[in-house]
Amino acid sequence: YPCPPGSSCSLEGLFEAEECPPGTYRSDPEIGGFGSCIPCPQGTWSKNWQLREKGECTRCPTGVVCPLDGMTAPCSFDDLPQPFEPVVNFKGMPAFEYEFPIETMPQPFTLDECLALNSKSKHTDKQEFYYGELVPPYIDILGRGPHFRESDDLSIKYQSTAKCYRNAQPDGSLLYMRMADYYGPQYDIQTGFFHQGYGSSLLLNQMYAVSPPKGFDIRLTYYRGKGNGFID
Repeated sequence: YPCPPGSSCSLEGLFEAEECPPGTYRSDPEIGGFGSCIPCPQGTWSKNWQLREKGECTRCPTGVVCPLDGMTAPCSFDDLPQPFEPVVNFKGMPAFEYEFPIETMPQPFTLDECLALNSKSKHTDKQEFYYGELVPPYIDILGRGPHFRESDDLSIKYQSTAKCYRNAQPDGSLLYMRMADYYGPQYDIQTGFFHQGYGSSLLLNQMYAVSPPKGFDIRLTYYRGKGNGFID
C-alpha cells in the first residue's frame, strides 16, 4: 500500500505507517511512497499529529512571530495566567500564607497595607497585590485560585474573611493574550497525555511531569490504534 497522507514510510517492509509528528505534515501519498514529513513553514505551527497538508498547520496570531520551520509550541508554561496566591505580613514583607503552619502564621495585611504593596513592587506598571476573596470553584488545597473578587470583610460572599493576594500575571503574558484573542478563550493548548492525540514528539517524557487522567493505561497506544496508522 502507498504511505497514506499524514504519515511517512522511511523504511522498506513496514507493516505500519509512521505518523508525522507535531510541527510536520505530508500530503502526497504518491511521492515515491517513502516521502518524509515536511516541517510546517515559518509563520505557522502545529501541536497535532498526522497533518495531511500544509493548510492544516496553524497560522500564528497577528503580532506573533513564528520564525522557525516546524514549530510546535509558540508559547510556554510561563506565558499562562497565574493563580491568585494569599500572602501574609512577615516582618513587613509579603510571604505566601501556605508556607507557614497555622500555629506560627504571621498577621494578615489590612486592606490599605495590601494595596500599598503595589507601590513597592518591581512591577510598578501594573497591579500585583489585590485585596478580597477567591471565587469558587478551582481553589486548591493551598488556597490558590484563578478567579478573584475585590471585597472587604463587610462585602465578602464566598470566604469567611477577605485576604491579601499576589498575582503578577492574572491575564497571562502579552503573547498568551494575543493567542487567546486570536484563537478564542476555549482553545486547548495543553500537552502531556497520549490520549490527547497531539503535543510534543517527546510526549512519553512529559507523562511523568503531570498526573495522568483517571483510567489512563500507559500500555494502550491511543492515537496509534487500529484504523489510524495502518490498514487492518
